[in-house]
Amino acid sequence: TNSSSMSWFLSTNTDAYLEELESPETKEDYLELTEEALDEIKALEKSNDWKKLQYDSNFDDIDVELYSKDKPNSNIKCVKCLVKLNCTPEEAFDFLGSSDMDQRLSWDPELLELETIEKVNEDIDVIYQSYNAPYPISNREFVAFKAKHVENGKIYSYGKSINHDDYPEVKPKCVRGVATSSFILSPIPNEKYACICSRIVAADPKGSIPAWAVNLTIKKAGDGMVLIRQAVDRIYRDLERVEEPQITFKFDQEVYEIEEEEEEEEEEEEGEGKKEEVNIHKNNKPNQREINTDLEEYDEYYEPMTSFQLDTDQLQMSLEESILKPLTKQLKQTQDVSKKSNKIMNEILQTIQQQQNQLQTEIHQLKKNQKKFISKSNATNKPSNNNNNQSYNWKSLALTIGWPIAVILAYDYYKRRK
Repeated sequence: TNSSSMSWFLSTNTDAYLEELESPETKEDYLELTEEALDEIKALEKSNDWKKLQYDSNFDDIDVELYSKDKPNSNIKCVKCLVKLNCTPEEAFDFLGSSDMDQRLSWDPELLELETIEKVNEDIDVIYQSYNAPYPISNREFVAFKAKHVENGKIYSYGKSINHDDYPEVKPKCVRGVATSSFILSPIPNEKYACICSRIVAADPKGSIPAWAVNLTIKKAGDGMVLIRQAVDRIYRDLERVEEPQITFKFDQEVYEIEEEEEEEEEEEEGEGKKEEVNIHKNNKPNQREINTDLEEYDEYYEPMTSFQLDTDQLQMSLEESILKPLTKQLKQTQDVSKKSNKIMNEILQTIQQQQNQLQTEIHQLKKNQKKFISKSNATNKPSNNNNNQSYNWKSLALTIGWPIAVILAYDYYKRRK
């Protein structure tokens, strides 16, 4: 560690630039750096130098394995922890990579700040993190890239410290540390909703903390894995999983593909000199079969294909009986009802049209009679008779108009009841 620029308790230099770290600027720089870091993580993962340490999680159902190994050119040891999680690798990746502070604090309680500084691409981010340290030690902060890599169902979520222009100085009461870390999430065969979580950390907290003091905290990495397991269990263990339905076809015999291979008979006396082409490979491709010999000699090869054809025909007939026929019947009934409704509607429209024509004729006649009544009333000076005739004519008009309205209301009531 660099004791001249950092102290155990407080930072004496606000300059956060470290010569030992890379300072990527372009997307290509980050891609190159992430590839190098991934190779480093894989080398640590496959190393045979890990020494297993005794660790007790104090929970019967949580088994954590804890390992350590020497780090080149440093007295600080690397740490590796393994634990089984009750979720898929994808679910574990989403959980561990979440930026939600409440969720993160459930397994990383010393975290003080978490910020995304830059998003390089879909799989690479630059982040800032700060951690609480026990008194009188200064808090530690880290600026690093975070990347994702998927390989054969295994997910690598890893990161490494870098220099970045957005954080050129150390925050007050903090010391800038250096770390390379990763979560390796591996699927478990025959266990769809489970994975092995392996965490590898090679960190240097910097400052004046002696290496032996840092190495004393290795077992805290095991405690962190216990918290991760408990947090994942709270979310995923009792989660009701919905299995997607799968349709499979079961065949009584294997279907073989027969390819042609020329073969001349050496004895012309026993055969007719014909060429046989027989080369059997296991493959579900019955349509690619080609045979240039008599079909009767190869009944055993055609039998599986015949069985396959019968199975598909039977499936088609079953689908027609259970789905297509009921749908066709229902569609026909709907069309019949639609035709009847259209017929009734046309009859009603015709009746309304007839009543409308009749109404116009009566209104025209009414106007003529009204003129006669008015003329007659003025001549005889009998307004009472004129009023009686007008009252009679308006009653006739109301009855005429009311008839088509009643028909429309009746049809509306008929439709609603249906």
